[in-house]
Formats: sequence, structure tokens, C-alpha cells
Amino acid sequence: MSSRDDLVVEDDTKKAQHQPGHEDRQEDDQPGQQAGIFPENKTSIQLHKNLGFREVGYREKIGQLNGHWRDVMLLERRSQRVNFL
Repeated sequence: MSSRDDLVVEDDTKKAQHQPGHEDRQEDDQPGQQAGIFPENKTSIQLHKNLGFREVGYREKIGQLNGHWRDVMLLERRSQRVNFL
């Protein structure tokens, strides 16, 4: 990413942190949140990482774009406050 992209991601991160759904989902007892992003979408991946998501893997040919099946990177943000055992 270029330094301009870094500035855009930083600005978008600040905006996203103030949107509903950013906070841990404790009121719904959700274990966390998941995202699937095309690997070349570096800006979106960095935005998610800035919001506390981490890469957990990828799935082959699960996302479709322009009629072609594509691999998708999987990210998740786990809750730190809910006991799931």
C-alpha cells in the first residue's frame, strides 16, 4: 500500500470505530465476528486488522466476482469477555 492508502485506512478505521457493530457483541452473546475478503483487497484487510481482526485462513473458490469463483481470505475478531466453555 502507498502512504496515501495508509492515510485512507487510518481515516476509515476511525470512522468504523464509531459505527454500530464495532464494539464486542456481548449483548448478543456472540463469540466474535468474521469477515471474508478477496486477498488482493489490501486496504480492506488492513482496515479489518486495525479494528482487531486477525487472519485465520482462506477458502478456495467461495467468493464470486464477475462470474468467476475466487479464493477468499478469512479474518475474525473474537470476543474477550464471553466464556464459551
